[in-house]
Amino acid sequence: MVGSNDKIIKVGDRASCTKTATEDVVKSLTLISEDFNPIHIDKGYAENTKFGRCIAHGLFCLGMISKIIGMDMPGEGSIFLNEKLNYKHPVYIGDTVTAYVEIEKIIEEKSLIEVKIECINQKGIIVMDGTSLLKLI
Repeated sequence: MVGSNDKIIKVGDRASCTKTATEDVVKSLTLISEDFNPIHIDKGYAENTKFGRCIAHGLFCLGMISKIIGMDMPGEGSIFLNEKLNYKHPVYIGDTVTAYVEIEKIIEEKSLIEVKIECINQKGIIVMDGTSLLKLI
């Protein structure tokens, strides 16, 4: 299948990106999302939770997935129609996560693409996985 950016894509194609959940990144996500939950930004509060320290927003992983889909693969001209995401493990401040998107199915006559999503931290732990349906416009 050829996307609107003239890229040829096929089942099995995979792309990734890696990012560290720094305090500055989490502060930016807090401002963008307006999610001021203290589990993300208040060390004293977070120490008294089951996590024991601050965790990044779910948007941290989803943002990397959005970057891959919108910019890399399939890239320009692709939009999300739906997502099914499973948050399996917290992303702690200081964790480095690699997000992967893999094409699982292409429905050419409808310009639809089904992708598998996986985010893995520096310890090899899956922190998020799921699927998404994309439309090429």
